[in-house]
Parts: sequence; C-alpha cells; structure tokens
Amino acid sequence: LAQIKIPSSVTHIENNAFNACISLNDVLFETPSSLELIGDDVFNECKLLTRLNIPSSVTTIGENAFPSNIQIET
Repeated sequence: LAQIKIPSSVTHIENNAFNACISLNDVLFETPSSLELIGDDVFNECKLLTRLNIPSSVTTIGENAFPSNIQIET
C-alpha cells in the first residue's frame, strides 16, 4: 500500500488505521473534506510518509498520529 485516497464522506480515521504501513508514502484527501478526527497512531510508523496536507476540517488529532519525520501542512 503506497498511496491512499480518503473520500470526502469520511469524518473519522480511527486509531491505528494505517499504523505500520511501511510502504505508504502518499495520502490524498478528497475535497471538500469532511474529516474531523485523526485518531491515535493512525500513520505512526509510516516512515516513508514525509509530508501531509491536513484538511482544515480536522479538529482533533490523536497521540502519535504521525511519524516523527513528517512535515505537516494545512
């Protein structure tokens, strides 16, 4: 799994949803996004994921949601 596209209808990404997907390097959010919550450890251990553009609709981000080497954009 190298790329995922989060549909605009998704409002929550639950804990550990993509944790340890070691080949994941691209996450796209369909616009307009309805995403409100990114749970704990969702992308943690996804070491190839180095950049992420978080939709402005997100109001809650869980603990350790992203790898430590990531660049977050909004």
